[in-house]
Amino acid sequence: MEDPWSPVPAGTKGTVVCVDDAGQLHMQWDNGRTLALVPGTDSFSRIDVPAKKWERAGDAR
Repeated sequence: MEDPWSPVPAGTKGTVVCVDDAGQLHMQWDNGRTLALVPGTDSFSRIDVPAKKWERAGDAR
């Protein structure tokens, strides 16, 4: 991403915080920066993270 005020180097991982009404993905980057991704303009890929298994009280066996 090219942003002279808040650079995010290629390969930086991050977490989607929200998606706005324009479809931009607002990110919290692992390098501490915050900068939105613009689909169709920015190049990125999704990394799937395994879902957490939640246990309810009484379900433990």
